[in-house]
Amino acid sequence: MPKPTIAALVPCYNEADRIAKVLRTLTFAAGLDEIICVDDGSTDGSNEVIQRKFPTIKLLKLKTNRGKAAAVLAGARKLKSEYTLLVDADLTKPVKREFEAAISAIKSNPGVDTLVLRRVGKDLLTRSLRGDVIITGERIVRRKLLIAAIQKGRVRGFQLEVALNQYMLENHKLVRWIPISSTGVISLKKMGIAAGLRKEASMFFHIFGYLGLRNLIWQYLAFGRQRI
Repeated sequence: MPKPTIAALVPCYNEADRIAKVLRTLTFAAGLDEIICVDDGSTDGSNEVIQRKFPTIKLLKLKTNRGKAAAVLAGARKLKSEYTLLVDADLTKPVKREFEAAISAIKSNPGVDTLVLRRVGKDLLTRSLRGDVIITGERIVRRKLLIAAIQKGRVRGFQLEVALNQYMLENHKLVRWIPISSTGVISLKKMGIAAGLRKEASMFFHIFGYLGLRNLIWQYLAFGRQRI
């Protein structure tokens, strides 16, 4: 039986200073069939950095900022792979062998619908609230399910990850996790204290508004509990 195909999809918005490290790591990671980067209307020259440093990577440029979910959906529709590896553009210290371990795990376990790359390096509070699993941006998702989840959920803002979680739970899909040491750059460091706090608050209200208390508790208790 042929191994499933996997493409990496990196959405980015104003990540000119950080995205090269992520794309360089993915370029050298074994097992990927394709890499696509979706520039979600950046104004800081992110697409120029990608074109100049990574001419072999497929680049999709959106004219305006449409949000992460819309960028991921646009990119996923351009791919033909069975699975999509989602990677945040601001991931710090990405490790090639960790991505390769995740890719290999999916190819050895094609029944898995979602493999979450659990950010085990997150702080104690985040891990206690299971944010290292529930809202991590790094995950390998069966592409048709990724598209279906975004289309069904009318996802916006910061809701992408919890919308994917909810779709997997409601449709009884097989979810597993594997550790990753990298984490993302926190909003306070990117944007300053005031803007960063506003963004964090907005993220919470977007997530809670999408899930409600019942589904938030369901995800906390049930989503991604088993390691592959």
